Amino acid sequence: AAATVGLPVESDAGLRRRQSRTVALPARSLLESMTAAIAGIPGVAQVHPYENDSPAEDEFGVPSHAVSMVVESGDAALIAQAIAVNKAPGTKTWGDTSVAVVDAYGIPRTIRFYRPAIIQIKATIQLRPLDGFTSVTQAGVRDAVVAAISALRAGEDVVLSRLYGPANSAGSTYNISSILIGRLGEQVLADDVPIAFFENARAIAANVAIQVLR
Repeated sequence: AAATVGLPVESDAGLRRRQSRTVALPARSLLESMTAAIAGIPGVAQVHPYENDSPAEDEFGVPSHAVSMVVESGDAALIAQAIAVNKAPGTKTWGDTSVAVVDAYGIPRTIRFYRPAIIQIKATIQLRPLDGFTSVTQAGVRDAVVAAISALRAGEDVVLSRLYGPANSAGSTYNISSILIGRLGEQVLADDVPIAFFENARAIAANVAIQVLR
């Protein structure tokens, strides 16, 4: 019987991205090696490494001499194994996800890492319409700002000034007067929104208000 051609387990583009990340395995530090190893796990969308190499607990509650990897998606057991293999002896791990990994002596060790905490951002955009401004243009402004915020990676602050470019990208039939942003449930301000290393900013259209000034 003729053989049946199956579907690839991973797309060519995805494989190339993963291979480009895993070439960093002979990295300059154990943290870089750990990051590269995790990035090479199929299904991992992003990795954000964080290390507290000080002798005291830091502002986020991470213990002294600990690593805390923030990993979006991917198999938890494989992630924990990559951390266990690449961390320095005696280095603590920290996060909201715990996985038992059996070491070379048959002893189970608890490995911890973070899954990103999604922080919804709300925004209020004031604009003045010009000739040719339509509801489609208004939606375009909203969608551009939503896309810009949602493209941020774990640990990246929402920088107010960087939203004016996307907000102005929907055409030339309006002028942006102001943009206010904040965490959902908090006041919107003309200021950046700080994001902790284990958090990831996101936005949806329902949380972006457009005020058309006449």
